[in-house]
Amino acid sequence: TLRRGFEPLAPGGELKYGHMDEEMKPTCKADTYGQMLTSTHQDLINDDLGVIDTMISGLVKNGSRKLSDVGWTLIMSNPSDWFGTAHNNYITGAPTALSISGLGLAMRAFREQVDADGRPVDLAPAFLVVPPALESTAASILASVELARYVADGTDQQPVGNPWRNKLGLIVEP
Repeated sequence: TLRRGFEPLAPGGELKYGHMDEEMKPTCKADTYGQMLTSTHQDLINDDLGVIDTMISGLVKNGSRKLSDVGWTLIMSNPSDWFGTAHNNYITGAPTALSISGLGLAMRAFREQVDADGRPVDLAPAFLVVPPALESTAASILASVELARYVADGTDQQPVGNPWRNKLGLIVEP
């Protein structure tokens, strides 16, 4: 199976075939969406104001929005309880609020993910996705050069840099 992973080659250099287990087969199916524009030859000739170009731009925008809506609707529907404590990919509680330390908890949980056989999945997070209400907080966390520190007695010898600076891209999704 694919889960078993790579195995040593036989003396003749032959590779064994892998196959997808039933639980590995995708349960989500892609749909096809579309929209057509029609115009006559006379519309093309008389388009002095560039209405057709505007319609094409609108069509491209509609396509981009549909792709985003369908993708995020699927993710937020949490099919098969994918984001949950059973999969060890969901953390809760006050310490997980969006902050330097909260992002640290999320990054740790992400990097400690294992597959069904207990092997690390070895995925690197690339984006932080937030709603518009958290955009400024997320942008500050990802772009700040230094973190402000306050030490009453002046004995704090901790690093000052921001560990998340330029580590992730920011996606703001309504």
